[in-house]
Amino acid sequence: MRKVGRIMYAKSKSRKFDGKCILGKCEYCGKEIKSCNAYQHVDGNNISITNNSPYLCKDCFEKRYNEHIKTEVEVFKDKLFRQFRYLKSETKDENEKNLIDKLVKIISLE
Repeated sequence: MRKVGRIMYAKSKSRKFDGKCILGKCEYCGKEIKSCNAYQHVDGNNISITNNSPYLCKDCFEKRYNEHIKTEVEVFKDKLFRQFRYLKSETKDENEKNLIDKLVKIISLE
C-alpha cells in the first residue's frame, strides 16, 4: 500500500485473462477456453480476493466454489415457468389452468 495524502491505494491491479480476448487456459486443469467462457470468483467485500482469484473453466469453477452455473436452456425454462405461473394466476378458466399444468409437465420432462 502506498499512501497519498489521506487516501490509501492498493499496489496490485486486477489480473488480465491470459488469452488476449481469444483463447486462454483454465488455471486449474489447463483446458483451453475462450475469454467469454472464463469464470472468476468475485468477492464483494475484499477486492484482493477478486484480483487474485484464478480464471477457470465452468467445470472447475463449479467444483472449486460449489456453485451451479445455469445454462442458457435452464435460464430460458425458468423464464418460461415464471410466465406460466403468472398466466395461471391470472386466468379463471379451469380448462386453461389444466392446459398450463400439462405444458409445464411436458417442458420439465426434457
